[in-house]
Amino acid sequence: MASRLMIACVAVLLALPAAAASSSGLRNQAHTEGNGHRLVVQNPQVDQQMVICNAYVSVKKLDIMLVRTRQTVTGGSPLAYKQCKEFSLPLQEGDQIDFKAGGVDVGTFYATGMPKYAASLLLIPRRRSPQAVGMKFESHAFADLQTPQIAVVNACSGKNEKLDEAVKISDMLVAHGEEAVQEDLKFNSVVAVNPGKYGISLAGAVAGTMSLYAAGTGKYVVVKVGVEGDAKNPQELVVFPSAAHAAMRLSVTLFAVLACLLGLTSSI
Repeated sequence: MASRLMIACVAVLLALPAAAASSSGLRNQAHTEGNGHRLVVQNPQVDQQMVICNAYVSVKKLDIMLVRTRQTVTGGSPLAYKQCKEFSLPLQEGDQIDFKAGGVDVGTFYATGMPKYAASLLLIPRRRSPQAVGMKFESHAFADLQTPQIAVVNACSGKNEKLDEAVKISDMLVAHGEEAVQEDLKFNSVVAVNPGKYGISLAGAVAGTMSLYAAGTGKYVVVKVGVEGDAKNPQELVVFPSAAHAAMRLSVTLFAVLACLLGLTSSI
């Protein structure tokens, strides 16, 4: 039976920028017309959807701030190690995003080459080395596709970051008696897959197979975290959104639809 898993490799994982501004677009500068009027054309503010996954190995959670607005992105819920969360941010070219762990500055991300349209962005802070306090970042802007996409990132710390390893993805919706199709997902790449339920695993990891439900035009993240040779922080995979997270979002959506229907019924 032919594999239904992989459609195509979308791209090698790239740092921002995602797309260059069109030379014919509006520019943020002043113009003086012949009639003496001064026109100032401002770039519109765009709220970007950014998933931040904390691969910074520490018991201390991360507080995240957008410097320009002084907005604490995480509010009163700092991001724990191995936790991913989606944020809506009014990002502009050159914006700085500061990260603190337990009140200590540990890194700053500079947003350059920002897309001029609403996009799905990914940002993963990690340690520069197992002993370093400072951060390094992995980032990506997802393409606008009509299929689910999976970004596969190696954010593990160690002397020998093995990029030749692969994450295993297997089809979990197979007919009785058929053998599940399994393929490799290379690290630091983005792939498009067919909608479906998949198993995600890493050879040699402590954790077992994790579930990933790919649907619609969803953007998914698989991150390898941990420290090489550290039993307290073993190498393992983080999948976002997780199966539990997807189920919770579905239940919230169904509840909202039900509430709407009940409201319409009571008003008739």
